[in-house]
Amino acid sequence: VPAAASRNIYFLSGSTTKAFTWANLSSAQQTALGSADIVNYLRGDQSKELQNGGSFRNRSTRLGDIVDSSPLYDSTTDTVYVAANDGFLHAFNASTGVERFAIVPTQLFSQLSVLSTASYTHQFFFDGDIYIKAVPNTALGKTANATTSGNSQVLVASLGRGGNGLIGVDVTDTSAPKILWEFTDTDLGLPIGAPLISKSNDSSNPWVVLTGNGVNSTNDKALLFAVNAVTGALVKKIDTTVGSSNGLINVRGWDTESNGTVDTVYGGDLKGNLWKFDLSANAGSSWSLVSTPLFQAKDASGTAQPITGGIRIGISTATSTYGKRFIFFGTGSYL
Repeated sequence: VPAAASRNIYFLSGSTTKAFTWANLSSAQQTALGSADIVNYLRGDQSKELQNGGSFRNRSTRLGDIVDSSPLYDSTTDTVYVAANDGFLHAFNASTGVERFAIVPTQLFSQLSVLSTASYTHQFFFDGDIYIKAVPNTALGKTANATTSGNSQVLVASLGRGGNGLIGVDVTDTSAPKILWEFTDTDLGLPIGAPLISKSNDSSNPWVVLTGNGVNSTNDKALLFAVNAVTGALVKKIDTTVGSSNGLINVRGWDTESNGTVDTVYGGDLKGNLWKFDLSANAGSSWSLVSTPLFQAKDASGTAQPITGGIRIGISTATSTYGKRFIFFGTGSYL
């Protein structure tokens, strides 16, 4: 990690990506974060830690702990991305290990000052998984670019156990990343599992982020969220109506017509239900839930078994079941 003053750390200010410095923060953001010294501390300045005569918590390393966020490698820029519980999404040069840049969601600003307190005990801040998809430049309002084959690399990450939020970033140029949007919703809990970016059947929302609402949402139901991948606008949230300590986890999409667009989405919930969602309509407003679960996982005594470990989809090549679609998943919960 570079020296604090040399790090490229960004946040979203309105619709503009700005350097994460005290001077660039609004008065409300400054109040939320506490002081310029705390911002410097979060950037990695250790001069005011207890070990150096200050009052801030000592750190043996300036990189926060990485717990549930799985590193993701982007071969187009030779960059590894991972979220950490210092509140940052980090981008590292995969060849040298040096941090290229970091992103801090504004949703976390009101919580980050606790990291500097001497009495701090571990909390989750940015703990979710990451997904990257090549999206046509035209979808982002760009002209074709020969260096990117006409595509931009769009990254989406969830806060995971750190909060009910998602963030979208254009990481095509790692020297100048652009934060596209931040998203939250009252029905979004703590998203568990990686979100997806898919081409959709809705020409008004041609690229969408798909994610289950996760755990601990306000209404404790299981919902599928579809969010515009470029603008962060909500396209549709589909409620299974099954609530009481529930949530949709680890969704997967399928292109039924083999034309490049997602037509069907599958997801499991904490009540052992495997759900199917129909996204084949040409308008996102018409996307819907297939009314009953495809499967209900229960043990021998009839107790529901949570489906949280991920879903995989495959087409059989066996003679007796050739061409049939199979959904693979396991049960259990360690959240």
